[in-house]
Amino acid sequence: MTDYPIPDPGLTESTRQMYSDKYAETFKSFVDEILKPVITPIAKPIDHSILLDELSILREKYLAGTPSAEHKFAAAVIACAMAVIIGI
Repeated sequence: MTDYPIPDPGLTESTRQMYSDKYAETFKSFVDEILKPVITPIAKPIDHSILLDELSILREKYLAGTPSAEHKFAAAVIACAMAVIIGI
């Protein structure tokens, strides 16, 4: 097999150093960006007590009113909504 000579790219040593420095800087910033820790804000606790009070009053109105299937269903839906809000 014949060895072919590698042509000289014509870059001076200072140009090679400049490109090496730029490459190193770009690579370092790229790695820093990838490995940067993800900071998520801590969620503030939300007070749902007023909403739960209003829903319990509404539920009691449906249960104390005319006993019908619609009122019982509405009271059950409100109770489920309260359970979901408490679960949050």
